[in-house]
Amino acid sequence: MRLFVMLLSLQIMLSISGCESSMCDNQVLQEILSQDKKLKAVVFQRDCGATTGFSTQVSVIKADEKLQNKKGNVFSADTNHGKVPAGPGGGPQVDVAWVGLHDLEVRHPQRARIFLSADRIAVSTALFKSDSISVKYRPMKSKLSNLKWLNNTAWEFPGGDMEPSKIIFRPDGHLVFEGGFASLNPSYWQYDEIVQELYFIIPNVTDEMLIGRIKRGRGQVKRVDQINRSLIYDFYPKTEVFDFMGWNYFKKSDYYRNDSKLTSGSRPTRKRRASHPRVVASCVSYNPYSMIVVSA
Repeated sequence: MRLFVMLLSLQIMLSISGCESSMCDNQVLQEILSQDKKLKAVVFQRDCGATTGFSTQVSVIKADEKLQNKKGNVFSADTNHGKVPAGPGGGPQVDVAWVGLHDLEVRHPQRARIFLSADRIAVSTALFKSDSISVKYRPMKSKLSNLKWLNNTAWEFPGGDMEPSKIIFRPDGHLVFEGGFASLNPSYWQYDEIVQELYFIIPNVTDEMLIGRIKRGRGQVKRVDQINRSLIYDFYPKTEVFDFMGWNYFKKSDYYRNDSKLTSGSRPTRKRRASHPRVVASCVSYNPYSMIVVSA
């Protein structure tokens, strides 16, 4: 009788586990090979239906292994009911990097709700052999509402080879495009105060725009995360101009104060001060020295 009860309990547990997996789905966002090419860190979105929402998770598996429909074995987090912006997968933006042969670094927004953060895991690489992986975490410590020098600022391309356009940083993490790049809405931004990096998360950007037209240099795009559809800039409180898709965007002299003044076509009043001279800008690729960044 006791054996029957044990077997029945085991069957119920297996059924529940199988049901959970069948209700969930994983979408790979990023794969990073380890330095010896034996392992890979996989960042993925996990969706288990409308009642749970999206989460961003990380697993370390063998380099030639396909990600299975299971939970992450390293890290798992969600947006904490919208307290951090959603990335391309619906969960928070998460980046990983191998900082040693068996050392992995995971970067995530500080305010994300974390369900799993393993400090060390063992990954089977051969029969009776496994590699021990050490994991370190680096929260993105900024709170978007505290970035007064960037919140609600508008950056303007004055026109020339393309119609005038604006990029607006909303306090809720939304990046609003008005004018020439309006098709890229909705987009998002995050700022890492530790390394002073600004993230543009643009789910609708095309590969041609993301790779073909990006110019790298001082004050321009530092790196491109093609899988997560992101541009990463070096960005400082005294930055006055940055390049986006080959066009110079200048910081305007005003700060927009409420949502009603962020709609397209509005003309909010602003305090006037000495501003940049009117520039008929052209594509940066023709003038690589037109980018000027004042660093802190």
